[in-house]
Amino acid sequence: NVMSISVYHELNKIPTAIVKIADGELSDASFPVGDSGEFALGKSIDIQAGYNSQDTSLFKGIISSNSHGLQAGISQLQMTCKHDVVKMTVGKKNRHFNELSDSDIVESILQENGITDLDVPAFGSTHEQLLQANVSDWDFILSRIDSNGMACRIEGTKFVVFRPDPSLDAVLT
Repeated sequence: NVMSISVYHELNKIPTAIVKIADGELSDASFPVGDSGEFALGKSIDIQAGYNSQDTSLFKGIISSNSHGLQAGISQLQMTCKHDVVKMTVGKKNRHFNELSDSDIVESILQENGITDLDVPAFGSTHEQLLQANVSDWDFILSRIDSNGMACRIEGTKFVVFRPDPSLDAVLT
């Protein structure tokens, strides 16, 4: 029994979904949904919504954390889910890039991490040498994107880099 789903898509952030499901009884520590293994950490999740059998995917990713709690007297399983790019935040790396532009570096790191659906325009100058020193791949690509006045967003499985246009009116989606 799904109690709520909240999906967050923000610029320069990893998409996140928070799912709350009614689950068992806190008083006797029985949690059939949580104990089933169906929502174990690291499992893939695809959140869809729709009308008249026309479903649209709102979020795809992995379950990154879960916990049980009580809200309004109902025991619930709360799952935090993150897009697959969250794997790029694990571990700090050191590496050296030679004769590559910032966009080439961003594309290379994304592809190394299994992100192949890309919309990355050419940007940044070609660096004779550039060092990634004790920083995660995610933080490093964000620094390269940001230093060139660009931003990124994730649309489903596609990683998009673009130059924001401040002359446009704000749009609430």
